This record gives sequence, structure tokens and C-alpha cells, in this order.
Amino acid sequence: MHFIIRYFSLNKKKRIKTKRNEMKPYPKTEPPPSQQAHGNVTSKRAVFRYLRRYLQLMSTTRRGGAQSRWVLKSHYNALWTDALLAEFPDAKIIMTVRDPLQVVQSYLSFSIASLSFVAKEGSGEDMARVHAAASYRYLCTNARALVALQRKLKGSSNLYVVQYERLLAEPFACMREIYEKFEIPLTDEALAHAQRYIKGNKQHSHGRPTKVAISEVGLSREQIEDDFREYNAELLSQQQSRSASPRNAPGKVGKHA
Repeated sequence: MHFIIRYFSLNKKKRIKTKRNEMKPYPKTEPPPSQQAHGNVTSKRAVFRYLRRYLQLMSTTRRGGAQSRWVLKSHYNALWTDALLAEFPDAKIIMTVRDPLQVVQSYLSFSIASLSFVAKEGSGEDMARVHAAASYRYLCTNARALVALQRKLKGSSNLYVVQYERLLAEPFACMREIYEKFEIPLTDEALAHAQRYIKGNKQHSHGRPTKVAISEVGLSREQIEDDFREYNAELLSQQQSRSASPRNAPGKVGKHA
């Protein structure tokens, strides 16, 4: 999940005022067991508050200054959207959805490949397969969070949902839709930059991990379909039902006022 942030707070008349003691440390009490790995909402809001201040500072060095935008990408953001939106109320969110079976296989394959490098004599793969159960629980939690976010922001001008396969097949059409949705001027310069990036960063140009069969980690297609039932019904099926139109030619765009 991506979110786009634009700052006006560096303008003195619109600066966000905070008290010196507002930036509280992480709570000393342990969070509930289900949240121990990632912290709780209070601690996450403190993190996003720090991130906001950091980006405000960094914006002073960027072209455009306070009018600049940041695009931040992390699937972990889906777990803490309440905390995120509390600190970035004007954030624009881009949500990519994909067949859960492919997501699970890709995520677990990457986990196993990554952990294989940190252990000797192949024990990394054994460790990763044990880790697979926890990874799968995380993916289920993430999917539920995305469904909740979609319900909360359905119809909002701050949310854009796109199917992963369409984003790969029609990047420029999706780019135009995103800019139009969020009322951001799309210039020829921005489009040319996107073309150069896509041309120079082909998918899997640096290789890809060997796919792991879901049966190897104790999963089945039926279980995945059942665990992601709401995600499939409320997010994936809606995107799949959209009629894809061939608008992917880069072309030129005019500058908006």
C-alpha cells in the first residue's frame, strides 16, 4: 500500500503546532500478544508523528519545498491506518490488490529465499518454513485491514484501488487515473520520468526466488480461499469486474493549471 503526502505545514501561517511533551515515548506496558510484534496504536501514532516531522524537515531541501509530495510504500502501513491518517489526514492512498494465492506463494517464497542467506548448511530454509505459519497469519491480518480500510474510505477521493496485474499491464493508464483521482497536475516531465523508470526497471530484472509450493508449508488452495473470502469479495472481484480499456500508450499530456 502506498500513500502520498503533501505538506503545507512549513508555511508559518499553517504550521502544525505541537507541545514539547507531545512526542511521548513508547508505552512501558506491553501491548496485547496479538500486537507485540509491531507495537500498538499509541506507539505507532508516535512513529508516524516523528515521520511527519522528519518529512517536513526533508521537504525544505526538495524542489518545491512545502508544496512537494512524498510517495511512501509499505504493506505494513495497512495495519495502522488509523494512526497514519491521524497524523496525515490529507494522505492519498493507493491500494493494489492481487489474487491471494499468488500473494501467499510470492511472499512465502521471498521469505524462504531471504532467510536462506542467514543460515549455514541449508538450515535457513528449515527456519523459513517454520516462519511461514507466522507470515501467513500476517498476510491474513493485512488482508482484513485492507478490507476495513476500503469500507471506511469507500467513495472517498483519497483512495485509489487497482488490480496488481492491471498496474503492470497498463502503468500509464493507471498513472493518469491516479493523478486525475487525486487532482494532481500530470506534466510531460512527470510522464517522461515514469517512462524512463519503467524502461530501466523491468520486473524480475535482478532474478526472482524459486517459487515454493503452498503444500510444502502446510497450506491448501481451499484454506487460502476461505481465509481471504472477504478480501476476494470486496476488493479483488470488484477490480476484476472492471472493464479494462487499452489506454496504456504513453503519449503526451497537457499541463494542468
